[in-house]
Amino acid sequence: MQKEVVEILEQGEAVLNAARRGDLKHLESLLDRDASVNFCDQYGLTALHVAAIKGHKDAVMMLVEFGSDLEQEDNEGHTPLHLAVEGGHVETVEVLINRGANVNAKSKNGATPLYMARALEYDHVLQLLRERGASSSHPSTSSSSLSSIL
Repeated sequence: MQKEVVEILEQGEAVLNAARRGDLKHLESLLDRDASVNFCDQYGLTALHVAAIKGHKDAVMMLVEFGSDLEQEDNEGHTPLHLAVEGGHVETVEVLINRGANVNAKSKNGATPLYMARALEYDHVLQLLRERGASSSHPSTSSSSLSSIL
């Protein structure tokens, strides 16, 4: 039993690392062997989160095809779409939206992807989100500090 748990954890870490690097061959090999796409690290990040923030759109597509949860939140309540926006990766943002990601998802601090794109001054991402129906709501927080929201 313990050996199986260690194997699952090692495979989960391997999936995260392959996604982080955008190593499609290794990622596909792991996923074909039933490695978990929803394994989380200590920050609540899944392979989809790390591929999204790095802008590895092909890895994002593969992970979604293998059943990754588009709305899985990390410890701060960020979805993979939030992280793709944070990374400024318009193509990855588009892939996630095309696959059904919620453009109006809110983090624990109330930040939407649109709010983040505006705060980070990513005009190309901002325009795409608006075209795809993102609402212009602001986080409901008393702090005006961007770092507390992101």
